[in-house]
Amino acid sequence: MIEELRVLQDEVAATNPPAEVVGPVTELLDRARTLLAPHRAEATERIYGRIIDTPGRGQTLAAPVRVIESGVGRLVCETVFGPFHAGYAAAHGGAVALAFDEVFGRLADADGRTPSRTVSLQLDYRSITPIDEPVVLEAELTDESGRKRTLRGTLRHGDRICAQGRALFIAMRP
Repeated sequence: MIEELRVLQDEVAATNPPAEVVGPVTELLDRARTLLAPHRAEATERIYGRIIDTPGRGQTLAAPVRVIESGVGRLVCETVFGPFHAGYAAAHGGAVALAFDEVFGRLADADGRTPSRTVSLQLDYRSITPIDEPVVLEAELTDESGRKRTLRGTLRHGDRICAQGRALFIAMRP
C-alpha cells in the first residue's frame, strides 16, 4: 500500500491529466480514503513511518532511503528523488533536507542509543540534485557528549557533491 502511494504521488506530480481522467481518479482516491477511515489508530499503533526495515520506514513524505553500508558511527544510503520531490527538474531543497534528517536520525539512534530528536540541521547546497537517478548520502557520527550527538554528511551524484550537512541531535529523556 505504501509503495503504491509513493508511486501515485510521483504520477500525480509528473502528469497533466485531462478532465475525463481527473474525475475517475478523484473517485478512486475518495474510495480509498473511505476504506481507510474506520481504521485510524493511535500514533504508536500506526504503520506510517514505523516500518524500520523498509526504505522510507513505510512513509511517503521523504524519498525512500535504502542502507547500502553501515558501521559503527557511519551510514551510507542510496535514494532516488522522484517527481513528487522535484522542483523544476531537480530535487527540491526541502526534500534534500528531509533525506539528510532521515539518515542522520537513523544514525543518531543506531547501535542501541536512546532515541533522539533533531535540534539543528544545516545544509550547504553545492550543485543540483537530480531526480530519477540514484544518489548516495554518507553520514558520520562525529561526536557524542552526554545527550548531544553531532553528525555530518555528504550527498553525491557520482563524484559530484550535491549537498553537505551538519546536524545536532539530542537524546530524549527517559
